[in-house]
Amino acid sequence: LKRVRVVEMNFFWALTGSWLIFSSWWSYSGTWFQYHPILMNWAIYGAVTLGMWQEKQVGPNRHKNHMNLQSIACLLMLFAFYVIWTNKEMFGKPHFTSWHSWIGVTALILFVTQVVVGYFGMNPDKTPKEREANKKYHIIFGTTTYLLLLISCVLGYKKFMWAFLENDPKFLVFLGCATMSLYSVAWFFSPRPVAPAQKKE
Repeated sequence: LKRVRVVEMNFFWALTGSWLIFSSWWSYSGTWFQYHPILMNWAIYGAVTLGMWQEKQVGPNRHKNHMNLQSIACLLMLFAFYVIWTNKEMFGKPHFTSWHSWIGVTALILFVTQVVVGYFGMNPDKTPKEREANKKYHIIFGTTTYLLLLISCVLGYKKFMWAFLENDPKFLVFLGCATMSLYSVAWFFSPRPVAPAQKKE
């Protein structure tokens, strides 16, 4: 079972790394806009997912690693939001006109709130007993936010969904994002190993 788990994790991170490299290469255009999809992908599929992975581990530093990675993701997302906001302003385009933008900004607000509230309510420096009162809500809102972030990412590439009908390779970027998101959800809800000494952590 342990060997299967190692193979599973290696495959997951190989898939994640491949997606981050591919999506960054695809998004690179030499424009200001490129930083929006690139940073969002690295924040969500990179830092956020790695932070979730840390929580699924056992050990004394998993909570602190989780908090640090989510904080990094928060900064990346806020800058990516700044990029798309200023990019639309530069071209005189309206804001919040699609499901991608509505779900995305909702997820961003929830994520920032989750990070700030989590810092005070779920800080690793607190004892397990002190964190226990907030744990249930932190997990519920965190899971909801993570799913919304993934949905927003897929919707961001939705315009490429039917590109294969025209033999357009842009379909691959939508397929990659959808596959990565579905696999992330399946991985996220998979059970994590719990060492006896860590059950109350």
